[in-house]
Amino acid sequence: MLSKSRLLAAAAMALMSGAAVAADRHIVIMQALTGSGAFAGSPVSVGMKYGFDEINASGFLGNDTIKYTIVDDASDRGQATSGVARFAQDPNILMVLGPTIGPTGVAASAVANEQKFPIMPLTNALAVLNAGAWSFIASQPAPVTMPLLGDYAVNVG
Repeated sequence: MLSKSRLLAAAAMALMSGAAVAADRHIVIMQALTGSGAFAGSPVSVGMKYGFDEINASGFLGNDTIKYTIVDDASDRGQATSGVARFAQDPNILMVLGPTIGPTGVAASAVANEQKFPIMPLTNALAVLNAGAWSFIASQPAPVTMPLLGDYAVNVG
């Protein structure tokens, strides 16, 4: 079994390999394009798409390109978990970037960890990290950010 640091190193090498043969790196952008999380998921999916297009256009990965599929999790746990279970079975998909909101992210992370498949929900819910070594959060949780904001308010504000 790979340690978390070895897994991350392997993933980075896979994404940035300068192999002579061009390879497609498939990533799923699973965000809430509808439902209660669409206020965040819709613009985030546009930003991720833009970022991958820029990486591909710049030639940053050499001959390799990032191929992405944008999927709506509809802010729904069932839709997110069934999507992650399906994508985890496809050996061509490297990971899922999403879901958008906490409840869908936590549920999808449990499925991803059962499948040993990397996932990065947009949420800062610590339960995503507690699901196991295959799930990551995209932003700092409240126990990290709130003390800093409190110190700033007291000392500067």
